[in-house]
Amino acid sequence: MKKAIFAFALLLTRQLNAQVTVKEPEFVGEVTVLTSDSEGISLEKEKCSVKAKSGKLGKIASFVPVPGASLVATAASKMQLTVNIKGDTAAVWVNPGEVRFIVRVKDQDINPKDYLKVIRFEQKKKERYCVVATATLFGGTETGVNESEKFTVERYGEKSFLITLKDVEPGQYGISTNEFDGARTFGVK
Repeated sequence: MKKAIFAFALLLTRQLNAQVTVKEPEFVGEVTVLTSDSEGISLEKEKCSVKAKSGKLGKIASFVPVPGASLVATAASKMQLTVNIKGDTAAVWVNPGEVRFIVRVKDQDINPKDYLKVIRFEQKKKERYCVVATATLFGGTETGVNESEKFTVERYGEKSFLITLKDVEPGQYGISTNEFDGARTFGVK
């Protein structure tokens, strides 16, 4: 009986200390979603576009950058700045719960929470979008309307980070750097 308990404890310890053995992505900015500790799928980078929409005065609107401030709305009562991706779903799907990624970066000395964002997209028609800023003509501005999903991070290999998201719910997501030229997208079933 003692041998059986010892064998079970040893097996449990090995499973808890399982090492991720997936190879680091080859190029900076690439992201691999882990399907197990030894396998992963590279996420496709999809181009993002930025759109500005106004509320009551039609679709003609502009955001004016002001040094020291984020955005100032002109010619409209309320405006939204959105990041958009064509297509209603991502090519790669994962199960809900814990999702892990390996992200290749230039330098592991950067703070990945300042550099990387995991964004949940809303779906509308044949497009995914995320509101990144709102502004009113006589009010203020609000940036970061859709904050990054919470994640934990640890160094992985020589030039990557292992990102872990807990309790991920069904939906469409993207991993992006601070530049919004594109996002590595995935869907959660």
